[in-house]
Amino acid sequence: MPKETDDRWGSVQRKARISPPDKAPPGFPSIAPPPTTMVVEVGHTATLPCQATGNPSPKVRWLWNSLPLDVASNPRYALLNDKMHGTLQIVKSEEEDHGKFECVAENSIGTEFSKPTVLYVKVLHKYTRD
Repeated sequence: MPKETDDRWGSVQRKARISPPDKAPPGFPSIAPPPTTMVVEVGHTATLPCQATGNPSPKVRWLWNSLPLDVASNPRYALLNDKMHGTLQIVKSEEEDHGKFECVAENSIGTEFSKPTVLYVKVLHKYTRD
């Protein structure tokens, strides 16, 4: 319902569309719940899924330890254009890849953040007999 205000400078009319608190507007990005924890051995490939939908189709980016992840600057990282729309692949995992990853889906309607996935990179130690 429009609200009209009159004052000495004229009248102003405002309209607001309010969605119920538990319901996003149509087309708002949605992300299927990712795993909360993943473990990969050093040197192996880690695949972090991000199944994002929305209308228009959202653009997907990733955060690593709450900071933007520049996938293009690391040749071991790739954003896969698969049916899950935004899966992050890390090849030849290193200890430094350990951390909290979050998928971000954004379109003209809004931005959605996934729950974080903690990636643990397992180092295998070789023991030798003395």
